[in-house]
Amino acid sequence: AYADSRKRRHKKMKKALLLLILIIGTTIPMFSQTYQEEQLANEYLHNGEYAKALPFFEKFYKNEPKNKLYYKSYVDCLIKTEDLKEAEKVIKKQSKDYPREQTYKIDLGEFYRNTGDTKKAKTIFEDAIKDVSPYADIIEELAGAFLLIGETDYAIATYLRGRKVVGDLSTFHYSLAELYVTKNEYEKMTSELLDVLKVDPFELEALKSALLTILDENAESAPNVIFREAVLKEIQKNPNDVTYSDLLIWLMLQQKNYEGAFIQTKAIDKRLKEDGLRVAQLSNTCLENRKYDIALKCYKYIISIGPNGMFYYDAKMNYLTT
Repeated sequence: AYADSRKRRHKKMKKALLLLILIIGTTIPMFSQTYQEEQLANEYLHNGEYAKALPFFEKFYKNEPKNKLYYKSYVDCLIKTEDLKEAEKVIKKQSKDYPREQTYKIDLGEFYRNTGDTKKAKTIFEDAIKDVSPYADIIEELAGAFLLIGETDYAIATYLRGRKVVGDLSTFHYSLAELYVTKNEYEKMTSELLDVLKVDPFELEALKSALLTILDENAESAPNVIFREAVLKEIQKNPNDVTYSDLLIWLMLQQKNYEGAFIQTKAIDKRLKEDGLRVAQLSNTCLENRKYDIALKCYKYIISIGPNGMFYYDAKMNYLTT
C-alpha cells in the first residue's frame, strides 16, 4: 500500500512538472514577443513614424486599457495621423470607464482646446474644478494635470477651490505662491506665503525652506523687495510677535545683509530682554561667514549689557581676540 501511494504521488508530481514546463514554454515566447513589439513601437514613436506605431499601441491599449502609457501613446498616434474622431472617442471612453481619474477629463478638455473648440474645453475644465473631490491629494493631482497642459490659471483655480472644500492647508499656500511667481504676481505670492504663518505659526522653518526655492539671490529683485516690505509691515502690526522678526532676520542673512540682521536682532533682544542670546548666536554666524566687523558689533552690544549678562565674559574675550 505504501509503495502504491508513493507511485501515485510520483505521477502527480510528474504531471505538475510537465504542466509547469508547458506554461513556461508558452509564456516566455509571448513575453519575448510583447517586449520586442514594445521596443519597435517605441522606436517608431520616437522617430515620429506614428502610422507605423499606431497598430502596436492600439493592440497594447486594447489589451491593457488601464495602462496610461499605452493610452497616451495610442491617442497621440491617432492625433498625429489626423484620426481625430477616433482619438475623441477613445478619450471619452477612458473618461467614462474611469470617472475617478480626473486626468482623463483634462485630456478631453485639452483635445477640444487644441482642435479649436475652446467653449467645450472651458466647460470641461470648469466642471472638473467644481466637481473635484474634497481630498488634498486629488486637488494636487488635478492641479498637476492642468499644469502639464500649460493651464496655469486653471491650476490656481483648482487650489483655490481646494481651499474651500478641503480647508486652509499650508501645502496649498506654497503651491499657489510658486504659481503666482510664474505669472510675476508677487503681491499674491507674498500674501500666500505670509498666510502660511497665520494658518500655523510653527510652519516658520518649512516656510524658510520654501523661500529658498521661490525667492532668488538678488536682494533687490521685485519678489524679494515686495516680500521683505510685507514682512516689515507685519512686524509693525504685530511688534510682540517674534515670528515675523525672526523671518526678516533670516531673510537678511540669506541676502548677505549682516548689518540689517544685527539691527533687527538687537531690537528683538532689547524688546524681549533676552540678555544678548540672539545677538550671541548672530555673532557666531558672522564669524562663520567672515563678517568680523558685524561680529565685533555683536560683542560690543553684549558687553554693554553689563557683567551680569549671561554672555558678558565670552563676548569680552571674543572682542579682544577677533
